[in-house]
Amino acid sequence: ARGGPVPAPVREVILRRIARLPPAAAALISMAAVAGRDFDIQVVAQAAAVDIEAALESIDAAVAAGLVVEDEQRLGWFRFAHALVAEALYEATGRLRRVRQHRRIGEAAARAWHGHSERGAEIARHWLLAAELDTDTAAQASTHAAAAARAADGRLAPEDAAELWRQALAAAELANDNVDRYPLLMGLATSLYRAGHSSDGLPVFVQAIEQALGETDHSRVVTAAAAAIGESIWYPFEIGVVDERLVNVLERALPRLTDPLHRALTLSCLAVARYYDDKPESRLALTDEALTLAH
Repeated sequence: ARGGPVPAPVREVILRRIARLPPAAAALISMAAVAGRDFDIQVVAQAAAVDIEAALESIDAAVAAGLVVEDEQRLGWFRFAHALVAEALYEATGRLRRVRQHRRIGEAAARAWHGHSERGAEIARHWLLAAELDTDTAAQASTHAAAAARAADGRLAPEDAAELWRQALAAAELANDNVDRYPLLMGLATSLYRAGHSSDGLPVFVQAIEQALGETDHSRVVTAAAAAIGESIWYPFEIGVVDERLVNVLERALPRLTDPLHRALTLSCLAVARYYDDKPESRLALTDEALTLAH
């Protein structure tokens, strides 16, 4: 996360110090400031389109000036000596240039850190900050955020995963029709359930079902319906309340389902969704039809 605005007198002092650097060094640490207070020199060099030896010469100049220090624990990593240095450089870079640089860092980081799932959120952060550039960049941002969300789910961090799924969906909106929203909705809803927020996750599962209704793969409808009912370790509805939106979307789905197993599963989900209504005979009829189809 970026800090607050750097006070003007402090910014002027920092930028004067940077102006004394060789131009190549000033340009490189400007790119590094977009990467963050801590940065991988390999990633920054690739993003700046300079070879590693030239990048190291530039970093040496920044180290000698007291602006950057080498990370003794991680080979190839450096850190700005003070967060204000990175922030002043970041603020001094125009918005469009910053956004383009975030994309270049995202591209370089995705190559350099391929296979390192623990860095997925950092890769996604840069792509997300560049998502407004164009629909292709937004689609890439959504893909990287989704990958980071899956990694967070894998390490049992559903709150982190849910935030990343939200970001993936936001980027998908910018990508227009270039991104399949269904798996993103399913991921967000599942993470919310796992975090104990079923009341927030249930409407997202409904969105996933509605999304699937417009597609030809009806198995997606059934998968989302079953997850809405069964993914939570608690009963996903408020006691005594019927979620009318879920009931409505399941009732709209049924006429489109011709596969007997699909119909049976959806009928069962609908019966559960209507558990608190005042029509026990109707619920029993749904269950009986489901059992007949299942056999």
